[in-house]
Amino acid sequence: SAIQMTSFPSPLPVLQTAAQSKSPKSPTNVHLGIPSPSGSNVRRHSSQSPALQGLSVFQSSKDTVGGADGNQAGDAKSPECKFDLDSKSYGYDVHQFEYNLRRAQHYGSSACAKDTCYLLRHVLTKGRFDTWGELLESIQFIGEKLVRARPLELVIGNIVKRLLFIIRREHRYFMKLQRKREKFAANKSGSGVGGGGKFQPLKKHMKEIVLSQKDIREEDETLNPSILDIFHSREELNYDAGKFESKTKSVIINELNLLIEEIENTYQSIEEYSVEHIHSNEIVLTYGYSKTVLHFLKHAAKYRSFEVFICESAPSLHGQSMADDLIQHVNTHKNDKNCNIQSVTLIADSCIFAIMSRVNKVIIGTHAVFANGGLLSHSGTHGLALAAQFHSVPMVVVTGLYKLSTLYAYDQDTFNEHDVPSNLIPFEKQSEFHLNGGNVSVQNPVFDYIKPEFVEIFLTNAGGHAPSYMYRLLSEYYDTTEDRL
Repeated sequence: SAIQMTSFPSPLPVLQTAAQSKSPKSPTNVHLGIPSPSGSNVRRHSSQSPALQGLSVFQSSKDTVGGADGNQAGDAKSPECKFDLDSKSYGYDVHQFEYNLRRAQHYGSSACAKDTCYLLRHVLTKGRFDTWGELLESIQFIGEKLVRARPLELVIGNIVKRLLFIIRREHRYFMKLQRKREKFAANKSGSGVGGGGKFQPLKKHMKEIVLSQKDIREEDETLNPSILDIFHSREELNYDAGKFESKTKSVIINELNLLIEEIENTYQSIEEYSVEHIHSNEIVLTYGYSKTVLHFLKHAAKYRSFEVFICESAPSLHGQSMADDLIQHVNTHKNDKNCNIQSVTLIADSCIFAIMSRVNKVIIGTHAVFANGGLLSHSGTHGLALAAQFHSVPMVVVTGLYKLSTLYAYDQDTFNEHDVPSNLIPFEKQSEFHLNGGNVSVQNPVFDYIKPEFVEIFLTNAGGHAPSYMYRLLSEYYDTTEDRL
């Protein structure tokens, strides 16, 4: 019978058909439409996708040797052939989450990031790993599989890379502690302590040895070295040498729980800065719908009196939902002093430039933040940024650090996708506009890339940062060196 995914919460119920529940075979490859790990459909997503930067193709040194014929050489290059996911206790959960990603059954980056953490925590809890290298290979393989399912949901890759950073950091702490204990044992053995029935006291002292704050700082500096370290040889780490202990697994799971808590408290952490950036009698302009911006404005309304202009963000018209939620909040608290928003005005996107001269501040959310300080936001935000720059209106971006990515975008097409043209012009009306001849191409991009020079400041759950400083935050949350096993 099919195994139900109940080990970690999911925003949507698991989809199953009657045929799936009766089938004795694995439901992940037959009924869910997910390609089999040994099938030929696994290469339909190019490994050169920009969203896969930093997640190198899974390759094991054990499989690079052997196989003189072309078929075996081709199989050796396939990442799917080296990791039997179906044999793992968590294989079905990974397949089901991948299926949900392919069907776009996640709404919002925050929910997707938390579900990715839940899945990785489930993998750590149920999986058995003999060495650190096996753990890193498993997480990296699963992360690449999820990123391929939804390349433009960049928070998936961010969470996976952050977990890889945590694992590598804990491995360095583990190796540092091992060296410290070996040095202590060698010194005691050289001085004659530990012999003649004194092994038990020595073993007791070994367990009492822990890492100091100085040792931790030294290992943190070597994890992400500075540019001066390119002139010195770095220590090559062998992740397959050390045994992975269950006590260390609990430490990594606790770090992942802290990451989940950080994502859940993102809105509360960011909204505390609203009073410092929104002043009384100001006019604030925002674009589309963003939960972070909504919480930001609600908290500022408790202490400041201001007006809000919202662009409707055509053709999705998410700005209408933003205005509706904000108006409901105003009507709910109109008799108390917890909401001092004077007015909420919904404007068309074509009115942005005309009204920008009256605006004091532009506050927007974002889908992703890149390493160079640029950001990916709703389609149409680029025109808003141009108008704000022309009128010298500061643009403030509110976002959680889990959206900070190690990737770079250089134009509007690097990270973008196009929605169906029927959202602009319905298919039944194309003949009225004479579009059936094939001479007109209807483009409906989903995102806009905003260059860092358009942004005044990023307000994150770790404080405010200039766009030029965002790259520095990468060394605190990700492994900026070559991502290899």
